[in-house]
Amino acid sequence: MVRLVRTCIRLGHHQDLWKTAKGIVIPKAGKPDYTRVQAYQVICLLDVMSKLVERTAGYLSADHMERKKWLHEGQYGYRKCSSCIDTVAVLMNQTQQAWGEKKIAGALFMDVKSAFNNVNKTHLGKCMEALELEPDLIQWTDSFMTGRQVKLILDGETGKASPVDRGIP
Repeated sequence: MVRLVRTCIRLGHHQDLWKTAKGIVIPKAGKPDYTRVQAYQVICLLDVMSKLVERTAGYLSADHMERKKWLHEGQYGYRKCSSCIDTVAVLMNQTQQAWGEKKIAGALFMDVKSAFNNVNKTHLGKCMEALELEPDLIQWTDSFMTGRQVKLILDGETGKASPVDRGIP
């Protein structure tokens, strides 16, 4: 399996068989009007092999960024050996330290709504080139993002496959 994952990335190819996701439609609790799209969320599930290759590509990208020292030291997402728990621990430590010195502590949290779901693959490819990522990894990402589909599943009924042309691995 490891050789298959490595080969996919080295060849810059993501199998078409792995590109159709199941979109499980889940109603959000407490919404006043379930006739509106906003009253639901979709959880997309991909084939296990697709997730393995995607995870490996993410690891390779993160490793490249770490080696180049292109991530800010205050960034915890997309970093090896960092988690939400690490982030909270550092935040608590720095806050307690500031309070101990009679200072005011503040934090800025950003959550850009649907940022990952709306990335354009052409723009992403150009950004990856500018970051000097390996050409095979860039080609794999383009392959991963080309020809994707989702089949929505609502109340046990599976719909027809629809194309997906945005969103990143």
